[in-house]
Amino acid sequence: MERDIARKLTDEFAQQITSERQVVYVLVELRKLLEKKETLDKYRALKLCCDWAAHPKLSWASAQAITRLFDQYEVKYRREVVGVIQADMPELVEFCEHTRFRAQFIEACESSGIPANAPKDDDWWRLFLTHYSEVVRDCPLEARAESTTYVTRVTATAIAPESVGIVNRQFGICWLWYRKDIEAPGSVVSLF
Repeated sequence: MERDIARKLTDEFAQQITSERQVVYVLVELRKLLEKKETLDKYRALKLCCDWAAHPKLSWASAQAITRLFDQYEVKYRREVVGVIQADMPELVEFCEHTRFRAQFIEACESSGIPANAPKDDDWWRLFLTHYSEVVRDCPLEARAESTTYVTRVTATAIAPESVGIVNRQFGICWLWYRKDIEAPGSVVSLF
C-alpha cells in the first residue's frame, strides 16, 4: 500500500495542478500514507490542512488553535491598530502564509521516499494553494464559544492580487475572521 501511494503521488507531482480534485486527491493520499506509517501526528499543520480539505467545517483541537490565534490578534488589534506582521505573532503569520504547511508537506513526502521537487517549486505551490483555497473556501474553522473572546470562525478565499491593488504577485489568500460583537469580518491578505 505505501509503495502504491508513493507512486501515485509521484505521478501526480509530475503533472501541473489544474483542479481542486487534484489537490484533494494529493492531500487524502498523503494523509493515508502518513496515517499508515503512524507519523501523521508529527505533522500538525499538514494534518490540519488535510482535514480542512475533507470536511465542511472544523471545530477540532487543531481548528481551535487557529481560531485562538486570530482571536489573540483581534485582542492586540483592538488595543493598538497593528498589522498581522507587526503584531509579533509568528505562528499566525506562518499559518496565513502556509509556510509550516509547505515545509511539513515537503518533509512528509521526502520521509516517505516521494520526490518533493514539485512542492518545492514556487509556481507549482502557488497553483496548489490557489486550488486548495477554493477547496476550503466555504469550510470554516469554527471556534468553540468558551475558547475565544471575539472570533467565532475563520475562512480563506483565493483572490487575484490585482483585486486589492497589488500587481507584483501572482496569487493571494484573503483570510476573514468573524467576530461575536462586530458584523463585518476582520481581514488580512497573504500574497504569494
